[in-house]
Amino acid sequence: MAIAESLMRRYFFHLRDDLDCPDHEGSQFPSLGAAIASAAEYARWLMADLIRREGRIALHHRIDIEDSKGAVLSSVFFRDAVRIEDGEDAQDRLGENLPELTVLVQPAPR
Repeated sequence: MAIAESLMRRYFFHLRDDLDCPDHEGSQFPSLGAAIASAAEYARWLMADLIRREGRIALHHRIDIEDSKGAVLSSVFFRDAVRIEDGEDAQDRLGENLPELTVLVQPAPR
C-alpha cells in the first residue's frame, strides 16, 4: 500500500431522498473537505438526472457523509449544492449586458 493511499480515509455517502440508499463500500478521500466537495458534485449530478427523468427537483434530499464507525460527519443538502437564480438575480450580478433570449415552442407532431 502506498503511503499516500494509507493517509486517505474512507467516507460513506448515504443518499437520503425518496428512498434511503446506504453506501456499503465507501470511497477514499484525503480529507473531509474533499469528501464534502465530492458529495456536492454527486448531488448536482443526481438533481440533473431527476430533472431529466421526472421534470422535478427535490431540494430537501441530502447525502449524509459518515466515517467507518457510522458517525455522521457532515450532510450535504441538495439545496446547498446549487445556486438558484431567477432572471433578476442574474441581471443584478452580471450587469446590463445580458442578451435577451426568445424561445419558440412548437407543438409536437401528431
